[in-house]
Amino acid sequence: MRFFHVTTGAFQAHTYFLICEQTRQTLVIDPGEEFEVIADAIRAERLEVVRIVVSHAHLDHFWSAGALKAMTGAPIHLHPADDFLYTQLPEQGSWFGFDLEDAPPVDVFLKDGDVLTFGREQVNVRHVPGHSPGHVMLYNEADAWVGDCLFASSVGRVDLPGGDGPTLIRSIEDRIVTLGEHYRIHPGHGPSTTVARELNDNPFLGGRIPWRPSL
Repeated sequence: MRFFHVTTGAFQAHTYFLICEQTRQTLVIDPGEEFEVIADAIRAERLEVVRIVVSHAHLDHFWSAGALKAMTGAPIHLHPADDFLYTQLPEQGSWFGFDLEDAPPVDVFLKDGDVLTFGREQVNVRHVPGHSPGHVMLYNEADAWVGDCLFASSVGRVDLPGGDGPTLIRSIEDRIVTLGEHYRIHPGHGPSTTVARELNDNPFLGGRIPWRPSL
């Protein structure tokens, strides 16, 4: 499997493309702002998008989900605990001064333990609530795409609707870093990191400082 990302918009959020190199079938994670940037990447790489996965329903991670579905016909996947946020895309846009239309209905509701295939590749789904109630991560044997749960030397904010700090820390400590120190971590914003690096350097892990919201 090969993957890459583009970074879009005012929020500088990453949209990831996970590609089966034998078939060109592709799973897209978090289609954010600036749909034409996303569409240009699909056309340039000649990708066949077969799944659209929204890690969590904050607007910068599913802004272009509807446009991408219209372009490709691929189904939109989301955990049901974030559906209340997903259906509030226009309201979320208004918080930041954007005029957005409703997103199309979710096609596939995810659950912990799901396996998503694309071509000859697959990734696993793990529920990691805290940043939002229905946040999920995807992972294979060496890489994890963790949305806004864990960042290089930081963690996700919890001051948006449905956020909960202690729940987020439990998700990171029990459901992300337990994957193994060799895992590469690919967040929704900022640089990639590793589990080993975060265990050593992240001040939010290991109980070294009290909880406080971050990015």
